[in-house]
Amino acid sequence: MTYMGWTNIETWNVQLWITNTEPLYRLLWDHVLPPSNNVGDFADTLQQLLNILWDGKTPDEISLTPVDWSEIAESWWKDFNEEDIPI
Repeated sequence: MTYMGWTNIETWNVQLWITNTEPLYRLLWDHVLPPSNNVGDFADTLQQLLNILWDGKTPDEISLTPVDWSEIAESWWKDFNEEDIPI
């Protein structure tokens, strides 16, 4: 079962928190995503960072355990790489 186009409600919720929290969004976009060697590294870093920042739960108390980190990372990776295409 999917939720709002994402694997599950937890994945959608994390993506929503990231994209609606400007300082976190900027941190990930400017400092975490660019040094990542590949989407898998970014997914691992994203999972570790948010587990530390949020202590295993989103600010609205949703568990991070069932989150599909690869799905979030792939979405960001695609957007980041498209952003870098010179016009």
